[in-house]
Amino acid sequence: MKNIILLSFLLIALISIQLKAQITVTFNVDMTGQYIGPGGVHIAGTFASNNSSTILTDWAPAAPGSELTMLADNIYRIKVDFPFASSGQQLMFLFVRDSIWGDGYQDFSEGNPGETFLNSGCGVDDPYGGFNRVIDLPFPNGNFSATFDHCGTLLICPNATSLQTTNITASSAQLNWNAAIGGIEYNIRFRPVGGNWSYVDTSIANSSLTLSSLTPSTKYQWQIKTRCSFGPTVWSSLVKFKTDAQKFAKEIAVTEVSIYPNPATEAATVRFSLQNESAVLIEVLDFTGRTVQTFSFPGELPSGTQYLNINTADFIAGTYIVHIRSEEQSMTSILNISN
Repeated sequence: MKNIILLSFLLIALISIQLKAQITVTFNVDMTGQYIGPGGVHIAGTFASNNSSTILTDWAPAAPGSELTMLADNIYRIKVDFPFASSGQQLMFLFVRDSIWGDGYQDFSEGNPGETFLNSGCGVDDPYGGFNRVIDLPFPNGNFSATFDHCGTLLICPNATSLQTTNITASSAQLNWNAAIGGIEYNIRFRPVGGNWSYVDTSIANSSLTLSSLTPSTKYQWQIKTRCSFGPTVWSSLVKFKTDAQKFAKEIAVTEVSIYPNPATEAATVRFSLQNESAVLIEVLDFTGRTVQTFSFPGELPSGTQYLNINTADFIAGTYIVHIRSEEQSMTSILNISN
């Protein structure tokens, strides 16, 4: 029962997120050479049927929120919002040179029967022998541009692809992606899994970004989106990686080893130097690898030159290996015994 309740809450949350998410389409129309009526330039279409939150009426050039704003060079623009669920739906629309369809003498909309550059390549037949523009609503944002009564182009803000993480160290990682053509910049965010997001913006010309000052042995995740002039994409899927463990450089303890006399008969002295205070173990091995003698010291020896006297009177003549081990590393030397 608890699982059913939890699943219900998750479904409600998902539906709530989708209802709040929106897509925005920017419409641009070049009105150069066109007579524009006193109502200004409007857009009309199946906006209510596609659940637009900007224009709430179908096929109404005088609908609130349907008037375009004039920019430079006779370009008019309007941004229209739709819910997430409308993505992929077919929108039909027309630009209108006034806030009315016609005045009894002329028709102010485009795509009318007769001389028009709207056709089946950029629209669909209307019931009156003309054409309506038609596009599939993009996700999340799109930019539609056209000249009045001519076919137009819908541009969709592209996202980066082939996301991967390389050159991972204890404190850095390189984020990589394939370029998205048509954007202004990339927005990137990253975080330790479960932590707070950090944000970085980078040029659209880049296809990688190196993160630094990361925490060793930590799982991270990152996402990227492209920002276009008419709006951004959604965040990409999460990419995960883990930084390496911190590697500390080993301190060198034993810096010099010498044995004298060598060859030895009754005794030999092992002289070695310590760069820093360290515990030391010295082993004498025969050439088969068998340990003949072991010498250890209580506690740690101070840095500096150290001496160890070895009684070799009972050693069989031959070659021996003197192995000196500190906490950080080890060194070996050869001791020859003669009778």
